[in-house]
Amino acid sequence: AFAPRHWPATGQNEQRTRLLADSRCPTPDGRARFVPVRQEATAFTVDADYPLALNTGRLRDQWHTMTRTGNVPRLMANAPEPAVDLNPADAAAHR
Repeated sequence: AFAPRHWPATGQNEQRTRLLADSRCPTPDGRARFVPVRQEATAFTVDADYPLALNTGRLRDQWHTMTRTGNVPRLMANAPEPAVDLNPADAAAHR
């Protein structure tokens, strides 16, 4: 079994205290720095041939992209088969 970890864990500096537990960021004045970024276009386009944009989504009982939880039978039992969730209006429009 894996022991719980506090992130980030570099291996060199194993933290025993939860990051930001003191409500301070690791900056000289303790305040967070927010950096605006420009929204980039997606690598795909929605068009007549491919009218829907899909993503991998998440499952309720899975996290860590299943790298740890994917091997837990009890968690896998809640969604044992692949599935697609689709808005009813989209489903009706693409019958």
